[in-house]
Amino acid sequence: SNAFTTNGGAGASAYLIDRFVIQWLSTDGNVSVTQQTLVASDTPYQYGFRNSQRCTVNVPLTMGASTYFLPAQYIEGYNTTDLNWGTSFGSPVTLSFWFRSNVPPGSSFPIALRNSAQTASYVSPLTITSSSTWQYITLTVPPPPNGTAWNSGTTSTSIILAIGGWSVPITAPSVNTWLASGYLNAYGTINWLVNAGNFIEFTGVQLERGTVATPFEARPYATELQLCQRYFETNFPQGTAPAQQLGQNSLWPATVFASGQLNIMIPFQVRKRVNPTTITLYRPSTVASGIWAYAYPGTGYVAIPSATTGGWETGFYIEATGLTATVGASYFTAGNWTASAEL
Repeated sequence: SNAFTTNGGAGASAYLIDRFVIQWLSTDGNVSVTQQTLVASDTPYQYGFRNSQRCTVNVPLTMGASTYFLPAQYIEGYNTTDLNWGTSFGSPVTLSFWFRSNVPPGSSFPIALRNSAQTASYVSPLTITSSSTWQYITLTVPPPPNGTAWNSGTTSTSIILAIGGWSVPITAPSVNTWLASGYLNAYGTINWLVNAGNFIEFTGVQLERGTVATPFEARPYATELQLCQRYFETNFPQGTAPAQQLGQNSLWPATVFASGQLNIMIPFQVRKRVNPTTITLYRPSTVASGIWAYAYPGTGYVAIPSATTGGWETGFYIEATGLTATVGASYFTAGNWTASAEL
């Protein structure tokens, strides 16, 4: 899918494009998040970009004590080790991206970088110069103070890039400086979530070491896919929803033991960041509810009330019981799956 809609919820989140996660907490309202197709009149298109992410307010949010809507990029610690943040040898970084919104000119949005411990944050306002017009934004951020905590390795996030809307309690007392707390908002920024029809849209986001915004690094598609699969993998056909037909890729060879237990192992294309935290199986719509296995030869579909999954960095398993012990070999019919090892 290339779109979803948020509704009032407690700490909900969803991914759509390029590992940008949308997190929200509200008692009401909803915001649609869509992938847009750029055209020749869009300035980013002229620089080689073909898509963007847009967030549009359908029903305004009531901004309570801790309401927020947060598009964010979580960056693995391994990818920021060279910055030396938290030491006396820290390097500055430069953030660049294309941005537009239909709010009035002069309105500003907060841009924030924050560590996962919420003990260091840097907030800077982005000001709209012309409504519904693309702007190229650059922001150079100095290294944080020596001694601040920045994670490394695979276990947690290192930097949060945020473009969104928040309530007052997480508002920074000052901007364009490092603060010893997890601020995400700034005083004077627009509360764009309270008006139906307001939107924000962005593309070409790049965070790099140094004080100069260089041209966007366009990596080969295959390279980009493998980098993403470190965090999330699926065998859905490209650009489709979960499989709705029982086809060639929907039957996986499996073994049924004398006890009636079925086991199957599925290898990943790319080694995951950590053991997957969520594995989801999708049963083809052509197979009746509760039917997860096909016995071969000739005995047809076999009902399995449920299946257990678990995984490692290199693959996952499916384990189910309740099959007839005399069935020597079977095929598992859940042809599509997702496995997440996200931050």
